[in-house]
Amino acid sequence: MFNKKNFKIIKNKNIEINTYIDGKGPLVIMAHGWPESWYSWRHQITSLVKNGFKVAVPDMRGYGKTSKPTEIDAYNIMELTSDIIAIADEMNEDNFSLDTTGEHQLLGIHHCIIQTELIKFVE
Repeated sequence: MFNKKNFKIIKNKNIEINTYIDGKGPLVIMAHGWPESWYSWRHQITSLVKNGFKVAVPDMRGYGKTSKPTEIDAYNIMELTSDIIAIADEMNEDNFSLDTTGEHQLLGIHHCIIQTELIKFVE
């Protein structure tokens, strides 16, 4: 169902972010909550791609095949925000929609406050 060739490792400094990328059109980045992975979005991925969107769905920092730093500070809101920005930068996107679940909903709120020019929509 999901093509392994659609996974890309995106670098953010010393963090490697395992990200599933598919589709064409406006970018939607989806950040899962605890204790999930990119696969939690499987139904939304299929629907969004079918309806003309490009999706980037990472294993968030500390989950799945993404780097798991041992320092607590590596998981602060600024670091998590920088991971999302690294994904958008790697995809050469000037703006994107952000969909979040669980504790990563705070990530969406933080993006709206500090990155207003990048975010088109947060759910």
